[in-house]
Amino acid sequence: MLLRSRPAASMAREEADQETLPGVWALFGMKKSIEKTSKTGITPESGLNTLLRQLSPSVRKYKPTNMEPTSATEEYDLVVVGAGIYGLAVAKTYHQVNPSARLLILDSGVSAGGTWCAERLYDGLFTNNLVGMLEFSDFLMDFENFGIAPNSHVPGLVMHRYLTAYARHFGVYDKIKLRSTVASAELLRGGEWHIKYDVVFGDVVEPRQLVSKKMVLATGTTSVPSMPTIKGREEFGGSVFHFKDLPQRAKELSEANNIVVLGGSKSAADAVYYNASRGRHVDWVIRESGRGPAWFNHAFISPLNLQFEKLTTTRFMTFLSPSIYLDAYPTIRRLLHDTRIGRALLRGLFSMIDSGAIAAAKYNDHPETKKLIPHSSIVWTGTSVGIFNYPTDFFSLFHQDLVKVHIADVTSLSNTIVNLSNGTALEAQALICATGWRHVPTITILPESLTLKLALAPASPDDPSIRAADAEIMHRFPELRRQPPSGPGADRDRATEPSYGPYRSAVPPAFLNSRNLAYCGVAAIGLRGFLIAEVQALWITAFLDGKLTAELPSEEEAARQALLESRFFRWRAANGLGAKSVDMVFELVPFVDTLCRDLGLETRRKGGWREIFEFYGVHDYNGVVEEWMKKKKEKEKEKLGEGGGDTGTMSMA
Repeated sequence: MLLRSRPAASMAREEADQETLPGVWALFGMKKSIEKTSKTGITPESGLNTLLRQLSPSVRKYKPTNMEPTSATEEYDLVVVGAGIYGLAVAKTYHQVNPSARLLILDSGVSAGGTWCAERLYDGLFTNNLVGMLEFSDFLMDFENFGIAPNSHVPGLVMHRYLTAYARHFGVYDKIKLRSTVASAELLRGGEWHIKYDVVFGDVVEPRQLVSKKMVLATGTTSVPSMPTIKGREEFGGSVFHFKDLPQRAKELSEANNIVVLGGSKSAADAVYYNASRGRHVDWVIRESGRGPAWFNHAFISPLNLQFEKLTTTRFMTFLSPSIYLDAYPTIRRLLHDTRIGRALLRGLFSMIDSGAIAAAKYNDHPETKKLIPHSSIVWTGTSVGIFNYPTDFFSLFHQDLVKVHIADVTSLSNTIVNLSNGTALEAQALICATGWRHVPTITILPESLTLKLALAPASPDDPSIRAADAEIMHRFPELRRQPPSGPGADRDRATEPSYGPYRSAVPPAFLNSRNLAYCGVAAIGLRGFLIAEVQALWITAFLDGKLTAELPSEEEAARQALLESRFFRWRAANGLGAKSVDMVFELVPFVDTLCRDLGLETRRKGGWREIFEFYGVHDYNGVVEEWMKKKKEKEKEKLGEGGGDTGTMSMA
């Protein structure tokens, strides 16, 4: 049964209108309720640019009440770094299970929401996902409260509003300290974390410190922009900036005649659409030395008009992909992946899927869009799949000669010229780098001797343990030997691959016994982030409290399992983000199954034919925290009835 809780959601909506930043919703030109959207999902956002122009000054004049200076060192039971989807999920779940715990959330933004914070929004920003796919199971984004019609993409403004309302509804919003950048976290002898952070009040930076028993890093994978080093940047007369800063550059972009966008991802396409749809000519440059353009699909695919993102969490479809995670249907997987006939059938099927996607998107209808046909099958791309979520037809901009595609590398900049490796010189007033993100820790963790124990450090491909793990992966999953083509730039990236992953994408193996550090949304990503966030937040809460049902492995075994998982995705999502993180698409349901087994929860949550052919969504995990808490209490009662000793922390290897 879905818990819609409309009265509570309505109350949360009203609370969200009293945003920490004074007048933030007034700046959006909004009243007490969001204007209802049409079926196209387009929400009027005429006041958004006004917000972006006024947000910084308003913040400089305002000191939030929950951020008053304190002279003494603060003490907490748990500090969560990051107030995005994953950070809020962890904070909410931990607070629900441990209501008396001293909890704090630190975030460097001027508003909550992470990727969906107010300062990163711009006119025309929509989610890839459709409404209903971007919500937590116990706080639905329903039409009555958020105004998004069925089968609509969600405007960025509504995502920010939803996450703020979620935090308020579950009592964790007042535990957020905004504009607080963590400088370092030092592990003390007693196992606590000494955290130093800076709070920004306008032009004033105030250093602070605290001590916390436990820490969760939930800074996500889109916090630190990856900017290319380009010769002659100092001589370039135009602007050079990362896609992340697009909202702050709106005015100067409006004065440009020609803009160069560098990158082949969905973010690059968003930058192209943002400018070309406003009548500016765009030269879209995609590295020849890289992996080529990303795949783009419509939200509904195939002659059956099936929703793409629902297919990725339908068990029947997950059988078509190799998986490092165990599930309840090993026989089906063996037939498909351990036999030559099975693998040949799968190759043929995905070839049909590729051809169908290209035909449906009409790539071949124009010489420029033809250049965007991906270089390899969609099966290798992981989450690097874009959805056409624009109010108007994206490819129509190419037919209007507003966009020209160049498959080449940028070699240098000079005056107002962007020089390409094929000899082309592009005149431009701005260069937007949609070049991804650096998958590195955003804070310094001390002492330095911990660096290799954090399970995030890069490892050389020549490391014997890496070679041994790769050999095992190729033996277990023969189809991964047929790697897709990629440019030399992709090969160079291997030198910095973070191969030593955390256990369950959440805990560095060296911290399994101390239970004072975890990651959420840092080492694993997926097309269904809310589903991962909700279940992983519960897993992390249980882990920190020492209440997982499954007995944890030794540090050595956990490191071995994590390394295999990391290397699996390196080859499974070779043209996606597999070299940087666990990049899940069809592996998402088996991964969640694994977490549920560790928690002692039911993995088959549907029954009958629905278990195989109906998609899994957050609604299938509604009440999962209460379900786990009930099982935990029953287990504790059993121990007391047996005269068992300690009912607290379970012993771990």
